[in-house]
Amino acid sequence: QCIWLGGAAYLGYVLLPLLPVSEPDRHAGTLATLLRRYTPLTLGALGILLVSGLFLSEASISNIQQLLTDPYGRALFVKILLVALMLIPGGYALFFLRPKLTQQAILLPVVDAELPARRTRQSALEGTENSLKRTMKMQTWLGAGVLLCAALMSFFAPPIVFPALNYAASTTSPPAVSTQNIQTKPIGDLSVTLQVLPGRVNSANTVVVTILDEQG
Repeated sequence: QCIWLGGAAYLGYVLLPLLPVSEPDRHAGTLATLLRRYTPLTLGALGILLVSGLFLSEASISNIQQLLTDPYGRALFVKILLVALMLIPGGYALFFLRPKLTQQAILLPVVDAELPARRTRQSALEGTENSLKRTMKMQTWLGAGVLLCAALMSFFAPPIVFPALNYAASTTSPPAVSTQNIQTKPIGDLSVTLQVLPGRVNSANTVVVTILDEQG
C-alpha cells in the first residue's frame, strides 16, 4: 500500500508540479524514465496487495453475508470496491499515458524550437502530463479511502475464536474434575475461571481460561 498509494501521491502532488519548474527543457524525458522504473515496482506491489487481500478475506469472512451485516465485512467490502476503482485509472496511467508520454518526449527534441510543430508537440506533451497528474491525484484520493478502510478493519477486527473442544474428553485418562483444578474469581463485572487439565505434575497440562460477563 505504501509503494502503490505513496507513489501515486508523490507523482500527483510533488513530482509532476515540480518538474516543469525545475527542469523546463528536459522534464518530459526525466518523467518518462522515472515512470519506466516505477512501473514494475508498482505492479509487484499491486500483485502482493491483491494476493494478501484475497487471503485476508478468506481468513476473516466465513460467509458472503458478512460483507453487508458485519462492520468488519462492510469495511472490507468498501476497500475491495475502492481498490477495484483504483485499478482503472492506474491501468490507464501505466499502460496508456506512460507509453504516450514516452513517445512524445522522444519526438519533441527532433523538431527545431522555432517551428510551429515544436509548439504543437509541446502542447500535446503538456496535455498528457496534465492527464497523468489528474489520474494520479484521483488515485491518491481513492487511496486515502483504502487506508481509512484498512484502519476501520483493524478497529473492527473479529476476535480470535477457538474451536469448541472438550479438553477433558481429549485426554487419554481424564481424571474426575475436582474443585482443586478449578478456580473462579470475580473481577469487576466479569467472572474469570481457571481450569487445569488433568492437573498433574510431570505431565502435559491444558490450561483453560473462561471469561464470562453478566449475561454469561
